[in-house]
Amino acid sequence: MLIQSGVVTISGTEAEIELSEPVTVGESFAMVSSWAASQRLGAAHVTAELIDEVDGEWTKLKLERTYDTNSIHVSWQVFEDSNLTVQTGETSFTSGTSASASISEVDLAKSFCVLTMTGEGTSAHISRRPRGYFSDNTTLVIEQNTASYSTLYPIVRWYVVEWNDTSVQSGQTELTDVSDTVAINSIDLTETFLLANWSGDSHDSDTSMVLSRLSSAEEISFERESDDGSCLISYFAISKSDFSVQSGVGSMTGEDTITSTIDAVDLDVSFWSAHFLGNGKHDTDNGLYRSQNRHRLVDSETIEVQRYFDTETLTASWFVIEVEDVEEPDVPLPTVVTHEVSDIRKMGG
Repeated sequence: MLIQSGVVTISGTEAEIELSEPVTVGESFAMVSSWAASQRLGAAHVTAELIDEVDGEWTKLKLERTYDTNSIHVSWQVFEDSNLTVQTGETSFTSGTSASASISEVDLAKSFCVLTMTGEGTSAHISRRPRGYFSDNTTLVIEQNTASYSTLYPIVRWYVVEWNDTSVQSGQTELTDVSDTVAINSIDLTETFLLANWSGDSHDSDTSMVLSRLSSAEEISFERESDDGSCLISYFAISKSDFSVQSGVGSMTGEDTITSTIDAVDLDVSFWSAHFLGNGKHDTDNGLYRSQNRHRLVDSETIEVQRYFDTETLTASWFVIEVEDVEEPDVPLPTVVTHEVSDIRKMGG
């Protein structure tokens, strides 16, 4: 596996990043998280699209937003592996609460979706931040908690990832209280990470920001600070025998950064996992920019979760995953036996 990553500050509407190594079309995808001094739909998030194909390989990553209101600070990752089968597309909808994208058939027991987004409109409503889930093995649904209209709607760049040799448990739930749990088949917590995405129905971050974590080997927990309204949640618990997973939860009050020390990892084959909004809950009914959080590996022993505003309390969950190289067993070479060949003469008669 090859993982390329970085951070970038965008003051305009887009940035194009030249990949240090081109990645194979159909075997690669991108993931982002960010923080911004804005909570507007089209300014606080970016779509992440792999572009500029040369000989069957993507050479650049394009990060794009609709408006240039203040700067946005993006952490990005690009994944490539021959065990990945990746489909990608862009979906938007100017009315209703959802849109469907047809995909080639996938094995749902090995598949998950990654969303990146921007949007049209200057509203701050978190309810226009959508979630994604599979309604069946040929359909990806992009859904938000309140209806779009012609001047306020999401623009979603999505990736459907089928990862060979993984075991994926997925589902949906609606969070109407401050916390809830869902049961899953027993997993090894050191070989499993969680990827969750959600859509709330309120502008307030204490109701529409969700912390998701693996609370035990048989349970996923979802938490928020207020039980007003509801959050529609999709989740994917992704397990693989050659994953080495570290995770944790931290809080910050009067600070803008959580840093956690981890066991050393190889950055070339390690990544963080988070929704484009991050992964956390916020204790005050204020706007998105106080709670949206960016995840990144600062170095081989440090994971960082960062936000813009530093007064109220944000509690965040993080995952760091290292994909270990599984060495092929040594197979002894066959023994070559050389036989001497004697001269054979024909005897005439």
